[in-house]
Amino acid sequence: TGPLPSDLAALTMTAEGIPTQPLTMIELMITTTGYNGALIADAEGEIVWFWRTRGQVNGVSKLGNGDFVMLEVDSGLVVLSPDAQVRTRLRNGGGQSFGLIHHDAIVTQNNTVLFLARDTKVIRDTSVVGEAIWEWNPTSGSVTKRWSAFDHFDWAIDQGAQSAPQNWMHANSLMIGPRGNIIVSLRNLDEVFSISPDYRTIEWRLGG
Repeated sequence: TGPLPSDLAALTMTAEGIPTQPLTMIELMITTTGYNGALIADAEGEIVWFWRTRGQVNGVSKLGNGDFVMLEVDSGLVVLSPDAQVRTRLRNGGGQSFGLIHHDAIVTQNNTVLFLARDTKVIRDTSVVGEAIWEWNPTSGSVTKRWSAFDHFDWAIDQGAQSAPQNWMHANSLMIGPRGNIIVSLRNLDEVFSISPDYRTIEWRLGG
């Protein structure tokens, strides 16, 4: 990327020890100079790449061609070339079929992107905000709903100390397991669970 903006150039980093990777991506927020966004630093702590955002960066993954997929909470998903040019976007809001995209996005072996989005359903006169997993194809632009918590969890039973109708589960992360299973962590349920590769069953639940 180009010359560093003044609010990023004013920040300094010191590298210690021996790095396990030549490059490290870091999210910066609430800095003393006002810079907000992501950067990549090399083994010496020099900034070699940056991307400014308005809100938090809640997830970064990498497509097979080297492009980054970044989740900006304020705007949604963005695909960035290695020189930080925008390839395409999947925006939050604006009448989309999915709820607010939040917290994580991961690239599949098919070069599509799985992301978490809020999923709302009325249960016995109560509007409950749960979680759903959607799949986005950045090339074709298609977006497909793959999984909903309402099909596998019971609002009346599966609750934690922080569960509330407007934030039942609070999913924090996604991961693809060794068999193509999808592993999800839920803050408000204090739980990690595994979804089968075909999205039809819950394989196991840990905690809760």
